[in-house]
Amino acid sequence: MKKKILLIPLVLLLSMTSLLVACAESEPAPAPAVGPVPKIIRIGSAPAVRLRGQEAVAINTVLRKYSHFMPKHMDIGEIAWLPLLGRGEMEYAVTGQTNMVFAFPGIGPYSEEKGGEGAYPNVRNVIGGGYLFDVYFVRKDSDMYTTADLKGKRIGWGFPAAWFFDYETRAMLANAGLTEDDIIKVPAASIGTTHELFREGRIDAFIASPATPKTIEMEAAFGIRALTADPSPEAVAACEKVFPGMTVAPYYDWFIGTPGISEQGYNFSWTDLLVTTTRALEEDVYLVTKILYENMEEVAAQNPTSQSWSQDMAVLPKTRIPYHPGAIKYYKEIGIWTAEMVKVQADLLAKAEEITATVPLAPGVE
Repeated sequence: MKKKILLIPLVLLLSMTSLLVACAESEPAPAPAVGPVPKIIRIGSAPAVRLRGQEAVAINTVLRKYSHFMPKHMDIGEIAWLPLLGRGEMEYAVTGQTNMVFAFPGIGPYSEEKGGEGAYPNVRNVIGGGYLFDVYFVRKDSDMYTTADLKGKRIGWGFPAAWFFDYETRAMLANAGLTEDDIIKVPAASIGTTHELFREGRIDAFIASPATPKTIEMEAAFGIRALTADPSPEAVAACEKVFPGMTVAPYYDWFIGTPGISEQGYNFSWTDLLVTTTRALEEDVYLVTKILYENMEEVAAQNPTSQSWSQDMAVLPKTRIPYHPGAIKYYKEIGIWTAEMVKVQADLLAKAEEITATVPLAPGVE
């Protein structure tokens, strides 16, 4: 009798265990939630030690933090990355309006006549960001205070290895009512060459962005002073005529007290952008736009260079290239895609079609 009593609980225990196992087998545990698959996106820009490269680093940091994108900084410079972007071997790039003025229609340094690869009518704007700046610096013990004081002085000229600075130099002079005939031209291969020429005393002024390592170095060696630009409408128009996309803007407050700048003045500036091409997926561009716009303050906080990036600059009526449909979708959702931008976009799309039909295109551009 005792044996039977002991067996009953054992039988019950085995039965319950079998039931639990059966239930477990018939109702498998739910799989853990899986997010979007990480996606590598390549973003072209200047090296990270340069100003535009720092903007790219800021963008990469924010995209990596708030999305499944894994940005890869292709720090190879515009001459190298633009063909990759055009051919679809790179997804995005940080560049300036001043570059798109020429690349989009295939004129100036991008024309076949000047040895360029051709037009890039497939490039599209994603989001406007902030400004980059340049100004002429001279020795502090000189008698020069404005760009107009460069008349009769020795400055670097030519820049065969960097077309941007050729246009920039001419535009800076035009702002002061000067031309190449008003200065003494000293051949220079690149902007870096002018820094050495200035150090050696062979030119009287050099171009640099405020508060950068080069100005700190020159301040320590000689003491320097920034030459203020002319902000009058006529002078700004003269500058923009030579180099469309370039303008004149007041110093940021934080420039005051940096090497060569002791009081408020004006420097030359241009708008930087994040761009892509018609190859980019609408859903990807939409998400990139949304993340950067909604976290623009965090982009601006990444480093001194990116601090000029703001939501106010996202949609640019003076854009030189059309916006991507993915970006437009987001801007419409938040109510900042205006009737003016509808017209701007239509005009630029018509221009892109005209360029595609009449101008030699860069290799791989569709």
